[in-house]
Amino acid sequence: MKEIVTKYFSYEHDGKPFLVFRAMFEKSKKWKNSLYFIDEEVFDIFIGKWVHRADTVHRAWVLGDVDLDDLSIAEAQKYFEELKPRRELLIWRANHVTDKNALVLNYPLGRWADQRQHFPYLQTVKDSNGDWIVEVCGPKFLKLQYTGIQRKQIEELGFNNPNGSKKPNFWKILPASTSSEELVDFFLKTLDSVFDLGQPDNFFTEFPVPEYFESYERYED
Repeated sequence: MKEIVTKYFSYEHDGKPFLVFRAMFEKSKKWKNSLYFIDEEVFDIFIGKWVHRADTVHRAWVLGDVDLDDLSIAEAQKYFEELKPRRELLIWRANHVTDKNALVLNYPLGRWADQRQHFPYLQTVKDSNGDWIVEVCGPKFLKLQYTGIQRKQIEELGFNNPNGSKKPNFWKILPASTSSEELVDFFLKTLDSVFDLGQPDNFFTEFPVPEYFESYERYED
């Protein structure tokens, strides 16, 4: 008989966890103290999902390159309870967008879960006038294309179609007067209408999860 054991780990910053992930192990009753590594996933606070990480951190941990801390389930739960809502975190990120610092939100979920690095994304950067240039990943960068319904939703949101190499993504300009809150609400509206993301998963999201991970540092107030 075998059972699946879930262990929680974190990095720390100023004595507090700023990244929590969980590793799945298989435990054989025949070998009481033996745990066989299966999988690893991190909770991506910006898309509100547990996301598959292969064995990147686990391998580095075994080799001694990464200093990790074991967390109890209660400590992991406390971490999530203290996180700001997704909208608030995205607003914080939007406040840091400039003409040289973009906000990029990957979507490694749904039909694209097994596409490796070929995921749709939303992104924005400001031009020299302060206008927001908002883009949805164009067909050029995808192996698995949008459905007809998704293309229609993108167009109904006011995005212009890609145009050659100069504008390979769907794009839209929001005026400089657009606030970070309004920009984020447009991002979330796009996620909901095009990708049907809905509300973030809760703490106890089950497998299977997408095969993707992008690192981030916890926000600073």
